[in-house]
Amino acid sequence: MGFTIKVNPKINTNLISKRLKNFRLENYAAKEWYKLYYPFIPMRTGRLAKNVTIRAGEIVHRMRYARFVYFSNRKFKKTFHPLASSRWDIAARPTRWKKLIAAVQKYLKRKGPIFK
Repeated sequence: MGFTIKVNPKINTNLISKRLKNFRLENYAAKEWYKLYYPFIPMRTGRLAKNVTIRAGEIVHRMRYARFVYFSNRKFKKTFHPLASSRWDIAARPTRWKKLIAAVQKYLKRKGPIFK
Protein backbone atom coordinates (compact mmCIF):
# COMPACT_ATOMS: atom_id res chain seq x y z
CA MET A 1 0.00 0.00 0.00
CA GLY A 2 1.44 3.39 -0.94
CA PHE A 3 0.51 6.98 -0.52
CA THR A 4 0.97 10.21 -2.40
CA ILE A 5 1.80 13.62 -1.05
CA LYS A 6 0.54 16.52 -3.12
CA VAL A 7 2.07 19.93 -2.58
CA ASN A 8 -0.39 22.78 -2.60
CA PRO A 9 0.81 25.24 -5.26
CA LYS A 10 -0.27 28.14 -3.05
CA ILE A 11 2.32 27.19 -0.41
CA ASN A 12 5.38 29.40 -0.53
CA THR A 13 8.15 26.77 -0.46
CA ASN A 14 10.85 29.46 -0.50
CA LEU A 15 9.49 30.89 2.73
CA ILE A 16 9.41 27.42 4.31
CA SER A 17 13.02 26.86 3.22
CA LYS A 18 14.06 30.19 4.76
CA ARG A 19 12.33 29.34 8.04
CA LEU A 20 14.03 25.93 8.16
CA LYS A 21 17.41 27.55 7.66
CA ASN A 22 16.59 30.06 10.40
CA PHE A 23 15.55 27.16 12.67
CA ARG A 24 18.91 25.44 12.06
CA LEU A 25 20.75 28.66 12.86
CA GLU A 26 18.83 29.11 16.11
CA ASN A 27 19.47 25.50 17.06
CA TYR A 28 23.19 25.88 16.34
CA ALA A 29 23.37 29.16 18.29
CA ALA A 30 21.62 27.60 21.31
CA LYS A 31 24.06 24.65 21.33
CA GLU A 32 27.05 26.96 21.05
CA TRP A 33 25.76 29.24 23.81
CA TYR A 34 25.30 26.24 26.10
CA LYS A 35 28.90 25.15 25.47
CA LEU A 36 30.14 28.66 26.18
CA TYR A 37 28.25 29.19 29.44
CA TYR A 38 28.70 25.61 30.69
CA PRO A 39 31.68 26.53 32.99
CA PHE A 40 29.45 29.08 34.74
CA ILE A 41 26.83 26.50 35.82
CA PRO A 42 27.23 25.51 39.48
CA MET A 43 28.30 21.89 39.71
CA ARG A 44 28.33 19.36 42.50
CA THR A 45 27.11 16.17 40.81
CA GLY A 46 26.83 17.48 37.26
CA ARG A 47 23.13 16.74 36.86
CA LEU A 48 22.09 20.39 36.67
CA ALA A 49 24.67 21.15 33.98
CA LYS A 50 24.16 18.02 31.91
CA ASN A 51 20.41 17.40 32.14
CA VAL A 52 19.36 19.90 29.48
CA THR A 53 17.17 20.06 26.44
CA ILE A 54 18.43 22.30 23.65
CA ARG A 55 16.06 23.43 20.95
CA ALA A 56 16.10 26.32 18.53
CA GLY A 57 16.43 29.45 20.62
CA GLU A 58 15.88 27.61 23.90
CA ILE A 59 17.98 25.88 26.54
CA VAL A 60 16.04 24.15 29.31
CA HIS A 61 17.76 22.84 32.43
CA ARG A 62 15.45 20.01 33.46
CA MET A 63 16.35 19.45 37.09
CA ARG A 64 13.57 20.45 39.50
CA TYR A 65 15.90 22.70 41.46
CA ALA A 66 17.30 24.52 38.40
CA ARG A 67 15.10 27.60 38.88
CA PHE A 68 16.03 27.84 42.56
CA VAL A 69 19.76 27.66 41.81
CA TYR A 70 19.49 30.05 38.88
CA PHE A 71 17.74 32.77 40.90
CA SER A 72 19.56 32.22 44.21
CA ASN A 73 22.14 34.60 45.62
CA ARG A 74 24.21 31.83 47.16
CA LYS A 75 27.96 31.45 46.96
CA PHE A 76 28.76 28.29 45.04
CA LYS A 77 31.68 25.94 45.51
CA LYS A 78 34.23 26.49 42.80
CA THR A 79 35.76 23.00 42.95
CA PHE A 80 34.51 21.73 39.58
CA HIS A 81 33.52 25.00 37.91
CA PRO A 82 35.65 27.92 39.11
CA LEU A 83 33.35 30.37 37.32
CA ALA A 84 30.14 28.98 38.89
CA SER A 85 27.47 31.58 39.45
CA SER A 86 23.74 32.04 39.72
CA ARG A 87 22.20 33.39 36.50
CA TRP A 88 25.02 31.65 34.66
CA ASP A 89 24.03 32.84 31.20
CA ILE A 90 24.12 36.46 32.32
CA ALA A 91 27.42 35.89 34.14
CA ALA A 92 28.95 34.41 30.99
CA ARG A 93 27.80 37.15 28.66
CA PRO A 94 30.59 39.73 29.20
CA THR A 95 33.37 37.26 28.35
CA ARG A 96 31.65 34.75 26.04
CA TRP A 97 29.18 36.73 23.93
CA LYS A 98 31.73 37.75 21.28
CA LYS A 99 32.75 34.09 20.97
CA LEU A 100 29.13 33.17 20.29
CA ILE A 101 28.83 35.86 17.64
CA ALA A 102 32.05 34.67 15.99
CA ALA A 103 30.81 31.05 16.02
CA VAL A 104 27.49 32.02 14.44
CA GLN A 105 29.23 34.11 11.79
CA LYS A 106 31.51 31.18 10.99
CA TYR A 107 28.45 28.91 10.74
CA LEU A 108 26.78 31.32 8.33
CA LYS A 109 29.87 31.42 6.13
CA ARG A 110 29.88 27.61 5.97
CA LYS A 111 26.13 27.25 5.36
CA GLY A 112 25.50 30.39 3.33
CA PRO A 113 23.14 33.27 4.08
CA ILE A 114 19.79 32.56 5.70
CA PHE A 115 17.75 34.65 3.31
CA LYS A 116 18.61 34.39 -0.38
